[in-house]
Amino acid sequence: MIRINLKMNLWEKLWSKVPEWMRESVNFIASLLTVVGIAYGAAKLVFQIMGSFFKSLNIDLSWGMCFFLVIIIMFMRFKLKQYKTNSWVRLNSISQDYYTVLHDYRNLYFDILSNHKCDTLNQKYLTQLTYSFLRDMLDKICDIFSAYTGSEINACIKLIGKENENVKFDSIDKNDATVYTFVRSSNISKEREDAANLSNNRAVLIKENTDFLYIIDPPEFYNKQYFYEQDLKQFDQFLLKFGQKYQNTTPNYDKYYRAALVVLIRIAHKRLYFTQQNEIWDYHIIGFLCIDTLSTHAFIPEFEKQFVDIAKSFAAVAYVVMNKYMFYLQRYRTKQSKKRKCGNKPNSNKGKLHDGKNNIYF
Repeated sequence: MIRINLKMNLWEKLWSKVPEWMRESVNFIASLLTVVGIAYGAAKLVFQIMGSFFKSLNIDLSWGMCFFLVIIIMFMRFKLKQYKTNSWVRLNSISQDYYTVLHDYRNLYFDILSNHKCDTLNQKYLTQLTYSFLRDMLDKICDIFSAYTGSEINACIKLIGKENENVKFDSIDKNDATVYTFVRSSNISKEREDAANLSNNRAVLIKENTDFLYIIDPPEFYNKQYFYEQDLKQFDQFLLKFGQKYQNTTPNYDKYYRAALVVLIRIAHKRLYFTQQNEIWDYHIIGFLCIDTLSTHAFIPEFEKQFVDIAKSFAAVAYVVMNKYMFYLQRYRTKQSKKRKCGNKPNSNKGKLHDGKNNIYF
């Protein structure tokens, strides 16, 4: 049984590397041959039973073949129409999701700006706006990848550092750097949410998570600047060749996901006017956009570049949103600090953003 399972896993892995158009063609030909085989068998049986009757009607076998050819052509047209319809439905869904994200991003940007100018922006409102937008964006990411893969997708944003500390612009110490979850997609299961809340109670080291470590400090055999693996268990077997193993601080992670796509939330230092352009680290990195699924057929090698580019496009938006959030949050805190120095009552909830359970505290 084990040997059979290994052979099946090998076959699935090899089959997933075949281009989609070729897989579709093979499936179509196989379906076509099945239909032709059934039709031919049925026709042969009918001709054998009623051969004398057909001969009395002077019906040539060639007419029968023409009839079956017409059926085949109709079947092909139906499959092509079905494929085209599915493609249009998927395109309509994905284009709407992209539009919604960028539309809401524009509104978020100017809502924050206008409230700041009118001196009505406070920590509660700012955090609600940011958190709500990012959660909705993660939901759209899940919808887009589900449309492409046919699998259920989860997503989250993890920030480097510890909750409530200011953003740092120096290099990342891979030995001590930690991450925490800022926001998750709303489709997370209750069981996974509970497990995530337990892990959020302690510092999650980057070096203890292969997904993050291989991006921050990639080995020579994995120099991608992103993490993309179709099957984490098979990836773990692959790492044994290099004397390494796949690490993940989430207990029993394979209960929640078996494939992962992770990209950096970053910007080049030269784009930031307040940092030097000759930094050793070329990018300012604030965190990771993480996308995962239980399916081992979703993140296939054929679509690696396209899926990574889609993820990076949303990570670029996330950087701007988080940058503005931290900027205006710091300005608000500075303003409140000045008020306290003037004798105003201090805020006992200073700095508390949220508890990782989709509950925001102030």
